[in-house]
Amino acid sequence: MRIFALLVLFLGAFGVLWPLALYFDKEVLSRQDPPDMQRLTLSDWLREEWRKPQLEADTAIIFHINDENRKITADLIEGRRSLRDAADALRALRESKPAHLCSAEDHPPEQFVEEYFVRRAFQGAAYTLRDDPRRNAVLERLQAELDDFLCAQEVRP
Repeated sequence: MRIFALLVLFLGAFGVLWPLALYFDKEVLSRQDPPDMQRLTLSDWLREEWRKPQLEADTAIIFHINDENRKITADLIEGRRSLRDAADALRALRESKPAHLCSAEDHPPEQFVEEYFVRRAFQGAAYTLRDDPRRNAVLERLQAELDDFLCAQEVRP
């Protein structure tokens, strides 16, 4: 009789837990996610939870790099850095970034690495100054530095 009772209890638990497990494996809904991301299987959800520490670390790195980019551009605009110095700082910042965080557009052509970062510094300043009343004066100064750099590049063998 006890064996029969245990068997019934086991089958009853199995009968309730098995469909429940199958239901949750099919989809786990989170109301905080966008509608297209709400249909995750349990295994998808677990995989994303395991990735969370790496994603948080990557986010911290990206925020740090963006903050440093803003500081470099601000120093360039204020005249505390030359265009060439800002380009070197941007290059060092880019080279400190882990490879898995680099986008396809973030790879400069090998023969024009210096020019790439000088132009990138110039473009960053131009973008930052888009609504600034100092725009013309600062861009004239930076354009002169850019022209000097490009002339020096042509003279070099």
